[in-house]
Amino acid sequence: INRVYQLGFTAKLQCRATGYPLPRVTWMREHVPLVNTTRITLQNDGSLIIHPYKPEDAGMFMGSIPSDI
Repeated sequence: INRVYQLGFTAKLQCRATGYPLPRVTWMREHVPLVNTTRITLQNDGSLIIHPYKPEDAGMFMGSIPSDI
């Protein structure tokens, strides 16, 4: 899905998963795993928040859920 975000505002990306226990979502940008920073928040519900969104944040993001099967 292609999305356009306004510079300086909040970008929220969602990766929804269900199960018990709730699956943990891993976010990557350009195939590099993301971690929490002062501008990037990985939420427990699988969402990725970027605030404020900057030009250098552009790129391909992917949320993935590992399978234990």
